[in-house]
Amino acid sequence: GLLIPSLGYSSKNGLDLAVPYYLNLAPNYDATLIPRIISKRGPALGGEFRFLADRHKGEMLGEILYDRKYRDGEARGAFHLETKSNLAANLTGDVLLNYVSDDDYLSDLGNSLAVSSTRHLLSMARLTYHADYWDLYGDVTHYDTLDDLIPLDNRPYSQLPRIRFDLLKHDGPGSLDYSALAEYIYFYRDTGTTGHRLDLLPGISFPWRSDWAYVEPGIRARYTGYQLQDQPEDQSASHSRTLYSTSIDSGMFFDRSSSWFGHSITHTLEPRAYYLYTPYKDQSDLPLFDTSRLDFSFDNLFRDNRFNGPDRVGDANQLALALSSSVLDDATGEELLRASLGQIYYFEDRRVTLYQDDPIDTSSSSVIAQLSGRMNARWKYRAGVQVDPHADQDSLRQGLAQVVYHGEKDQMFNAAYRLREGVVEQTDL
Repeated sequence: GLLIPSLGYSSKNGLDLAVPYYLNLAPNYDATLIPRIISKRGPALGGEFRFLADRHKGEMLGEILYDRKYRDGEARGAFHLETKSNLAANLTGDVLLNYVSDDDYLSDLGNSLAVSSTRHLLSMARLTYHADYWDLYGDVTHYDTLDDLIPLDNRPYSQLPRIRFDLLKHDGPGSLDYSALAEYIYFYRDTGTTGHRLDLLPGISFPWRSDWAYVEPGIRARYTGYQLQDQPEDQSASHSRTLYSTSIDSGMFFDRSSSWFGHSITHTLEPRAYYLYTPYKDQSDLPLFDTSRLDFSFDNLFRDNRFNGPDRVGDANQLALALSSSVLDDATGEELLRASLGQIYYFEDRRVTLYQDDPIDTSSSSVIAQLSGRMNARWKYRAGVQVDPHADQDSLRQGLAQVVYHGEKDQMFNAAYRLREGVVEQTDL
């Protein structure tokens, strides 16, 4: 039968009316036909098919339109396929396929801001094997760039294929924690340097843990090798880099019983210190396939690399100090309030950069502060700021304030303010 129609209007498309018709084909699969009228463009027909089997589930969506406003009535369309499969014990498969007939399709005909502002379409297929303490992945990933204004050198690489092995073993031989990562990727793009990358990252740590404190010293080694194609004639096709990192992560837990507005609570105080040392090595001759600088956040104070990929390993001689405090409801165990404050102190300049920029010589990082909790059973909030103590003015680098309401009958209300200096300032309701 008929489902609730959707109705919209825009200056670009005029009146936009869609009337879905649902078909209950079987207990485990169904379909929806979606006739659509766009007054300034013409009629369109869309459809959705969903299925659920013992080991497989998925959905397909498609739409076709003969658009009289686009190239004299040329046919335009889109297709989406997503499936998830349990192929065997511990073995899963995922497929994601996205297609549009032209680069302007989503911006012209998308029915939400998130869809119409899409710049890259992702398609991928993946096999994953999960074991007790290791995982093996194999996938192929392709990006279709829809925004012609993005320079060719800034478009993402396809990974054809990627093979990755992850291992994390706690309390192994000698009561040590063992970790290992091995990853091979072939990066492909229509222009610029392409090639193969092999990344190996073994690590070992000797943790000491108790109810009130922990200390985890560790060491990791990293080898990254490249075999490149389409390099300039004066540059070598083979590159490699070998480095190590040592770290000591430590923290303590204090708590006391108290009361808050008539409720019995537990108040905690959690100081944390994280020291990291990675020697400097010149990496300016290595390509940038999938690596960028991490956003500065509270969690990233305790990472062993300030970059989010292996093409760059940041040199480090630094100490991160943080303090967190929470209020827990003794009756339910729910966290009523959590506040965190942290900063990194640098003992040497940071010389490794993405684009051969000048070394970073500040003695400390920005200060990160976070606050989250709930006002009652229905209202929750969170807030955060990043403040640069070295700035002469406008020291606020990032900011967030958000409230969320969740009603008894699944009503939702969100209000948020977000700031990223020099990038965006927005409020959304």
